[in-house]
Amino acid sequence: MPPRTFVLAAFALCAGCGGPTAPTVQEITPSKPVDRVTIVSAQPPVGAQLTRGTQITFRFSFSYELVGGDTGYVGLVVEDQRWQLLNGENQPTVSVTRGKGTSELSYAMTVPSSGDVTGINVILPLFIGNQQRSTQMAIAQYPVR
Repeated sequence: MPPRTFVLAAFALCAGCGGPTAPTVQEITPSKPVDRVTIVSAQPPVGAQLTRGTQITFRFSFSYELVGGDTGYVGLVVEDQRWQLLNGENQPTVSVTRGKGTSELSYAMTVPSSGDVTGINVILPLFIGNQQRSTQMAIAQYPVR
């Protein structure tokens, strides 16, 4: 699947989430087994202030539970506070299989120097099979100065 396809799906799902008023990791805690992805650790730490024009490498360790299919994948999407895509077609993914597991994703970029960017959202969506939409994702938010 072309990376652009799942970016649009992640953007569409996140469009109503609002901007990064407070740095957070958002996740759902279900009462029964469901598909989910959870950030275990992040570098820089979630909520760390980023400086315009500096080189940054986002590194995420995450856990997942896949029950809705035999295979899937987790992507790493970087958007600004308005949910505008910042990492274009350069979105890393990692394959996952049914059950529980852990994995890692990373992405290097330069923090935009534009004063229009006041926050960065890093989204880890979980896709089942070859689906192009995800309802399960973890989001890390970072303020930019």
